[in-house]
Amino acid sequence: NNYRLGLVQEFKSCGGKVGLYDIDLVLEVAGRIRMIAEYKRFKREFPAYMIPGYQYVALKKIAKMMQVACILIVELVADDPDEGSEYLVWTIDRFEGVSARPLVEIEGKRGKWAAFDPGYAVRLNTTDALMEWITNTFIAPSSEGGD
Repeated sequence: NNYRLGLVQEFKSCGGKVGLYDIDLVLEVAGRIRMIAEYKRFKREFPAYMIPGYQYVALKKIAKMMQVACILIVELVADDPDEGSEYLVWTIDRFEGVSARPLVEIEGKRGKWAAFDPGYAVRLNTTDALMEWITNTFIAPSSEGGD
């Protein structure tokens, strides 16, 4: 995370407002960007699903500019690697206002955070299920000529 701060400081010294964004996943299908995503890993017993507010705002901002879908994928990692991972996936409305998901402060952490309710997530039990969901949601519709 510190590399971004250093780069932003360097760019700002050149003058003007500068934003530097780190998007985890960009899905391109048939020459067109279809979706961007943040990808996080949490232990299964982790009680809250949050991402830094600046990542949430950047994800929506870039999705809006590019006119593409944006999602958050959380991999739930088991203590036993033989158990495999589960996934929670939230489709984020790139036009949702601040009141839809207020940013909160967390004691002991810097900045503000966007919370995601697991009750609104798509729960997928395997990596194959995640790939199938992404394919059906973002890849298959474009190969059929739809948008």
